[in-house]
Amino acid sequence: MIEAQIVYSKLQAVCRQMGEALQRISRSPPLVSQDRAFATAIFTNELKLAIQHQYEPEHLYAMKDSVDHLFDYFSFDISDGDILLVADPYNGGTKGQTLTMVAPLFYHGELVLFPAVRVQIADLAGEFPGGFNPDAFEIWQESMRITPVKLYKQGLLQQDVLRFLLANSRVKSLYQSELDAMYACLRYAQKELQRLIKQYGQRLIESVYTMTNYSNRRIVEHISQYPKKTMDSKITFASNGGEYNNLCLDKYINKSSSNRF
Repeated sequence: MIEAQIVYSKLQAVCRQMGEALQRISRSPPLVSQDRAFATAIFTNELKLAIQHQYEPEHLYAMKDSVDHLFDYFSFDISDGDILLVADPYNGGTKGQTLTMVAPLFYHGELVLFPAVRVQIADLAGEFPGGFNPDAFEIWQESMRITPVKLYKQGLLQQDVLRFLLANSRVKSLYQSELDAMYACLRYAQKELQRLIKQYGQRLIESVYTMTNYSNRRIVEHISQYPKKTMDSKITFASNGGEYNNLCLDKYINKSSSNRF
């Protein structure tokens, strides 16, 4: 258990360093270098979330869903050196301005632990710059949908894909610098993961499952200690007609064991 925790902490360091490097080399002051509107993660070959450093809450579930969609879209068509990219609110995303970039890592021909990064872009099409349109009633008024594409294929930059992406932004140079920064951080993480795999081998993968199973047990144990009772919350808000309505909410947790709070 102690060895697994030590090895797992090294994976955490790689994931954290991705985020720190991205913040330092980004050219987007309000979003990335200051607001940290991004998230970094490492996945297993079974697409299980091994580690995720959450810098902004909106990426909490969208990271994994976007990665699942990428691998489902490119099923049996993923090679060493590929860099996958998606920004689609209808397939795992939250809003079109946020890109998810993944770098599948192969070791001796087998997919192993691999990094991913999710970043909010300053501008990506839409009716107004920046992607925030308070009068929008459809997604295309806020941004464009980028369905899964390969920015790099077997290590080679796909110039046609890059030109397509840059053509749909009002700040092309800033957009390209963010893509370059994301790519650089993923490549760094790949090299570090390869080094750890050579050093620890299968123990590196085992440490992930050991720590996640331990966390699951602790969570289940903690939830089971909640008192078996119901608590109601009431919210008062004004409707359009000026009248006030009350909304009562019953919150439940651990329904399988009939525990409520």
